[in-house]
Amino acid sequence: MYTRTPQNYLKETSSSFSRCSFSKFLNDRFIHSLSHLLWPETCPVCGRIGLSCCESCMKSVIFPLAPFCVKCGGPFGLQCCSDSVSCYAASLHDGISRELLINLKYKNVRSLGIPMGKLIGVTFNKVPDTDVLIPVPLHKSSKREYNQSTLLAEGISLVWKTPVDDKTLKWRKDLLPQVGRTSSARHMMPLDAMEVSGSLEGVSVVIVDDVYTTGNTLRAAMVAVEAAGGKVSSVLFWSRRIPSPENEAAWAGI
Repeated sequence: MYTRTPQNYLKETSSSFSRCSFSKFLNDRFIHSLSHLLWPETCPVCGRIGLSCCESCMKSVIFPLAPFCVKCGGPFGLQCCSDSVSCYAASLHDGISRELLINLKYKNVRSLGIPMGKLIGVTFNKVPDTDVLIPVPLHKSSKREYNQSTLLAEGISLVWKTPVDDKTLKWRKDLLPQVGRTSSARHMMPLDAMEVSGSLEGVSVVIVDDVYTTGNTLRAAMVAVEAAGGKVSSVLFWSRRIPSPENEAAWAGI
């Protein structure tokens, strides 16, 4: 006859717990594997499947740069920055930060946009008296299904409680996208390449874009906003590309 002693009870409980733990492990593995089949995404940092990027992993790539000038790209506040606007980038365009943006722009991982934008909004305090966030529009020739800058602006909007207007700023000319073009070709973009439909008289605007390279796109956007009576108070980016002649060493002592 079997007698249930305290020792036997502990063994049974331990055995049952082990079976439950193993069963839970198999169940979790099954759910994650099924998620990967249904949503074939993998976090580029930790490798977790079913997610375009874990929240904690995305936060780990944030490395906010010091404010820089939209006109010259140098540290903001020097003499040449008079009547200019300060720009803010949440990270350098390198490593995982670059990979996330590439996934968002070119691999149709739309789910990254708003979380990335929310991180920008959390990283940088809301500019006082900001009336609206205006994302840089897609080129007319773009075949992308969505505007990544609009998604970033929507994420910032959730944090700042500031509306997004993605209908007002448009490309005037059917120019080729900037990606893949040489630096000199980028600088050939005419400053009247964009226009604003309607009036922005007295409106304080924060422009949102994905990555700062030469600043020419932003300068064209600023010209359009100011021509419509608006005032650009600052510009926000996910990342900034540092070309070889313009690296972090140039900022030493400033």
